[in-house]
Amino acid sequence: MTKKEARDIIHRIFDYIDGIDEYDEQYDCILGHPALYFFHSKDELNKRIEEFLNSKETFDKYDLYYFINKMIKFLVGPYDSHTKLVMTKSDLLPIQFKFIDNKIYVIRVTRAMEKALFGELVAINGVDIETLKSEIEAMTCYSTKEYLEIAIQAGLSTPNILRSLPSFDKSPTNIIYTVSHNGKKEDFTFDLEHIKDYPNYEFTPKKNYSYRIQNDALILVYNSCEDIEAMQKFVQEISTVADKEHITKFVVDLRGNRGGNSRIIDPLIDFLRGKVVVTLIDEYVFSSGRMACVSLSKIGSKFIGTNISTTLNAFGNNPKPLYIDELDFRVSRSTKYFQYDSKLQGRSYNKTNFKDSFKDPEYFNSLDPLIFQPNELVYRPLEDYINGTDSQLNAAINYLKELEQKIV
Repeated sequence: MTKKEARDIIHRIFDYIDGIDEYDEQYDCILGHPALYFFHSKDELNKRIEEFLNSKETFDKYDLYYFINKMIKFLVGPYDSHTKLVMTKSDLLPIQFKFIDNKIYVIRVTRAMEKALFGELVAINGVDIETLKSEIEAMTCYSTKEYLEIAIQAGLSTPNILRSLPSFDKSPTNIIYTVSHNGKKEDFTFDLEHIKDYPNYEFTPKKNYSYRIQNDALILVYNSCEDIEAMQKFVQEISTVADKEHITKFVVDLRGNRGGNSRIIDPLIDFLRGKVVVTLIDEYVFSSGRMACVSLSKIGSKFIGTNISTTLNAFGNNPKPLYIDELDFRVSRSTKYFQYDSKLQGRSYNKTNFKDSFKDPEYFNSLDPLIFQPNELVYRPLEDYINGTDSQLNAAINYLKELEQKIV
């Protein structure tokens, strides 16, 4: 695309994010970012846009994807992981990575490449992993290292994201992963023209609103804040089971909960109030998932696992995304800033009252980020993925056993 076409699209996106100071009854919010030009001015953004447009004569969607996400990060810093540009038609390769002890390992992969399993990723198409990590970080807004690690893990298996990185060839025919097992390196190649021919790796995710009994405790899976009717039915079912089996101990498996509607959890909170509760959390808990942590904390739950992928104080709430179909772009914008105090009491701010409440960037930056941390920090080692074990769940079961022994 020409400079003019690129400029028009960039300004269209940032005008959408900035939005309007108008209340939307359907989504119960002001349709504009509360603080897009709070930390840096629109003039500063425009200067960077022109520098980018003067760097070359023509542009493609990968150029714009990388630049726009970098500018979103420039404007809102570590406070907003919800506002972002996404490429909607991005095939994922059937390979999954995991940060473990600051290294990146293959934990799942298509059967044809099973020799890559549990090896350390060291390069992709000859570009070393440290360079790729740095380039993904440059365009990622994150308030915790957990969120950044998730973004890197996802980007490494997404060809369109790799194409957008400065060090990566924009039109590769293959994606070649170089994996090391105890220092011995081996390449594993995906043919991009036949991505759909590769069978996916074998993995069955836990079903939301599922449950089972283990060691006299009821294990409850809540990995998505969606569907109030399903939640109500779920609570009725577990209430019946708990009464029948005389169960008084509960483990809420919140791991993987990326959010949704923060009020969905209310019936479960009402049921669990006054009971012995342990909650499992991990680096995937985000958005309304963190609000579920707050609700469970208020009824006395103990938390086991890792830090979650967002601070409690953060921008969020993303109604009405902007679609730019000709480039396969979807733009999400935050419309609220959520703030919690030390007692986990929260309130939100929108485009009309944010600046009046926080005055200026210097005052805002002086506020300590509020991080929700587990009572017991438990990381899943590589052996968990090799052996199919679950160190975090085991820690929860052991805690309940120890608690029972103390009571006796």
